[in-house]
Amino acid sequence: MGTSLQEIAAALHVSPSTVSRAISAPHLVSAKTRERILKYVDKIGYKPNISARNLRRQSSTTVGILLNDLDDSIIAHAANVMQNIAFQRGYFPVLLTTDESYDKEAEALDRMLMSNVCGMVIIPSSYSGELFGSIDIPIVELDRSSFLHRHDEFRMDDTAAMQIATDYLIQQGCKHIAVLLGNIDRVSSFRARYMALSMCNNSIRYSPFLLQATETQKIIDDACYLTQAIMQCQAKSRLDLAMQEAIDHTPPEQESTEESLITLEGLQARLLPNSADLRHCTRDRHIDGLLTTNQSLCTGMLHAFNANPEWAEQNIKLFTFDNPSYLQVLPYRIATLSQPLEHAASMAMNCLLDRIEGKIQEHAEVHLLRPELLAD
Repeated sequence: MGTSLQEIAAALHVSPSTVSRAISAPHLVSAKTRERILKYVDKIGYKPNISARNLRRQSSTTVGILLNDLDDSIIAHAANVMQNIAFQRGYFPVLLTTDESYDKEAEALDRMLMSNVCGMVIIPSSYSGELFGSIDIPIVELDRSSFLHRHDEFRMDDTAAMQIATDYLIQQGCKHIAVLLGNIDRVSSFRARYMALSMCNNSIRYSPFLLQATETQKIIDDACYLTQAIMQCQAKSRLDLAMQEAIDHTPPEQESTEESLITLEGLQARLLPNSADLRHCTRDRHIDGLLTTNQSLCTGMLHAFNANPEWAEQNIKLFTFDNPSYLQVLPYRIATLSQPLEHAASMAMNCLLDRIEGKIQEHAEVHLLRPELLAD
């Protein structure tokens, strides 16, 4: 009986999928590990059984669902939609999350391949292009893009979304909008929304603030801190000259708690370098609109407003993406865009299963779903 991948992996203290990659996709394995595996494989004369592997893959009814974070309720609902569709069509779904971590995503991929999945729906990270580049099973991308241009994609039309949001705020009389975004270096949807600002109505000013965080709770916390900083810095800039002079002459031990609570240095540590300059943008033209580009950012913004109810009287227009359910119980209305992720998830899973079953043979396509404006 020939040596198996599992036996090779056990001998070398690596996972079977790492052995498989070293043989079939060597660029996905570190040089040191690859050399050790290939030397051992050559020594024992191992030859992969391609026909057996293909036979197993054809008979598999296991599909993978690889998501970034189930703490996000919209993603959790989308996962439930995909699992139900898979079950209804006779497949067994395996669900794993990555928490935006390279190591977790690599490990999740290993486990998917060990489970002999016949296809996957993924929410890509900035690492996915490297990790998924040479995998030869059907993959469908949801909500974001890996920019591999090899897989079907189902996601929101981010350019249209930003234009709808900013046009609405302009109609409400806004002249200067602070735009709260996540990490544009790590998350393609935030990058697309940031780039779309250049195509929005240029009759007003936009000040984009780009958070470094990628985990849901960290985004919420940092968005709360950022909102507090914006509002406090703006309030300080409204003081008349006499009051400003009085503050400037206050002894250090009696300085404003507001100023010490939220520092520009503390804020800068949470932002990417290409964010707007808060002190400059609040001094030159007061912000009259706050646009948060996902529900986690909105949650953080609302934490800040709930802790400072007097801010609601300053007539700052609030807008968010995703239509989070908690908006329905707020004492005031916030305009929002519906997040078509559940619909996109349904389309993505059906597309994946159609690819697996050979019902779709055409080249991969990008499907952009237009959000709906929800406002009084």
